[in-house]
Amino acid sequence: MCCATAVGTAGALAAAAGAQPVLQMDVNSLTATKVGGFTGLNHTGTVVLSTDGNSTISGILIDGTDQVAFNGVLADFQGMIELANGVVVGGEFTVTLTSGASYHTTINPAVGSVQTIAGLNGPFGIDELTRAGAFNALEGGTDFGNVDVSFWDDREPLDNGSFLLQKLDAAGGSDDDVDIDFFVVAEDIPTEFCKEHEPNDFCETKNTFGLECSMLQGLLEKRFVPGPQPDTWLCVVDKQDNVLAQNDNGAMGIGNGKGSGLWAEDIDGDGW
Repeated sequence: MCCATAVGTAGALAAAAGAQPVLQMDVNSLTATKVGGFTGLNHTGTVVLSTDGNSTISGILIDGTDQVAFNGVLADFQGMIELANGVVVGGEFTVTLTSGASYHTTINPAVGSVQTIAGLNGPFGIDELTRAGAFNALEGGTDFGNVDVSFWDDREPLDNGSFLLQKLDAAGGSDDDVDIDFFVVAEDIPTEFCKEHEPNDFCETKNTFGLECSMLQGLLEKRFVPGPQPDTWLCVVDKQDNVLAQNDNGAMGIGNGKGSGLWAEDIDGDGW
């Protein structure tokens, strides 16, 4: 199958992506086992996915366009989907190519569940959001099956993703022809405050309030920094110094707006 159209949770993700590119990975003919006699829409248990002699990775798409340069060969697929009364409650996946390049992601339980296909009582589909996605051992540091995925690799962890599993018909306990697609959106999350500004310096912003923002020096880090009176505004800028976000911590109830201080989060984990 190449290639699934984004529907349900996956479709909502793609629609919400806006201008951000969507990477799609199409994996076919996996085996689903240890499902305990899959009972359908209200199943409770774990669906375990693995490769067999017919399993393939059919392609990579970017914004719906098949990447013809893709030459990856599937070496291994490990996955599990945990269900409680038909609702997705956890799980994870790892896709590995013969080159050694791999993609790993974790299920982010939100709204996903077992679904019927075209109203029939089987085969079934399952979709849900994913988070903490990451590429590893990329070819030349940038490629996954000869397709450049550095845009996504540079923006890890990939917390805005989803999966769509189809053709699950495992009433007897297993199914050797299950397909799954992964969708990943890489957001341009800012990782620095305005560069070369001391904590009490100010710069112009374009925020909707028309206010100035207090700048912090360094990378985003979850820590409390005492702010100047009478109030403190937090700015986050991109590489072109466009203000992407601002926050009045006093208005959030952290302090009273009088030297309330700043909260920030170190996204990339390498400190200040």
